[in-house]
Amino acid sequence: MTRTWLGAVVAIGSLVVAGAVGCDGGETTGPGGGGSGATGGGGSGATGGGGSGATGGGGTMMTTTTTTPNDPCDGIPEGDFVPEWKPSTGLHQGLCTEAQIDELFAACLEAGATQATCDAFLMDAANKGCSTCVLSASDASEYGPIVVYQDLNLLYETPGQCISELEGDPSDASCGAKVYATIDCTVSACFDCGDMDYTALLKCLSTARQGYCKPYADAETACLADLAQNGLDVDVCLWDEQNEDYFVYAKGLSLLGCGP
Repeated sequence: MTRTWLGAVVAIGSLVVAGAVGCDGGETTGPGGGGSGATGGGGSGATGGGGSGATGGGGTMMTTTTTTPNDPCDGIPEGDFVPEWKPSTGLHQGLCTEAQIDELFAACLEAGATQATCDAFLMDAANKGCSTCVLSASDASEYGPIVVYQDLNLLYETPGQCISELEGDPSDASCGAKVYATIDCTVSACFDCGDMDYTALLKCLSTARQGYCKPYADAETACLADLAQNGLDVDVCLWDEQNEDYFVYAKGLSLLGCGP
């Protein structure tokens, strides 16, 4: 049985985004510093993730129109939503050792991380290539393994970009683009909810996936099933929420993208 994508959002604790991904602004703070993986709702495929979506890929990317919501956490984006595919920066880029990835997560992302430990890792010139490979700004044109949504104070993994690499298809017609699309849609739907508490944001992401963004989520689920039926194993890109610690998964994804 193939995995579906059980996405996770992680509250940023002490990560200095500017030092890692070149964004403006300094420290970003999120509930629970360091944080742990958390999903925002049930259902198959992605749970609790933001994202855009696609129905057919390529020229058939979905566009959804809505009115301005009254509740910023109702899971409905303002105005028109059009998914925007961000290709992967690649796999096996050779910019990190496994030890560096462990150190990055311990210093900046996992429980126990502090501003001092994160600063020390990010300011070490020997770690610059690794940190900028693993962590991408949300407005980057291509994504590495982990995306920093500074305005939401969240991190998100990029299973869609990983899958597109395994498919050998970097286009927005790929299944990977559809997986990412669900993330893009739900993040867009809950962007203004980032000022609320973390629990409200997770609920918003789940509501968006099961409601406004459901066409994208359904397209994602269908294309993952097609890949499995065609014999392409993409489990390495997907989090097995029931049997795998989130940070073990995120480190593995980071090593796949940025390691040897």
